[in-house]
Amino acid sequence: MVFRLFIDKNCQEEVIANVRERTPLVDEIERLVLQNNISDQLPG
Repeated sequence: MVFRLFIDKNCQEEVIANVRERTPLVDEIERLVLQNNISDQLPG
């Protein structure tokens, strides 16, 4: 697994995960991202 973090104060925050399959870790990442957003969806 590779983790990359780019900090740019001029960009909108975005989380992108390229995964081979849905796992509990993917579910947890999705939950953490969505708990701070109004939307109930992740952009595709």
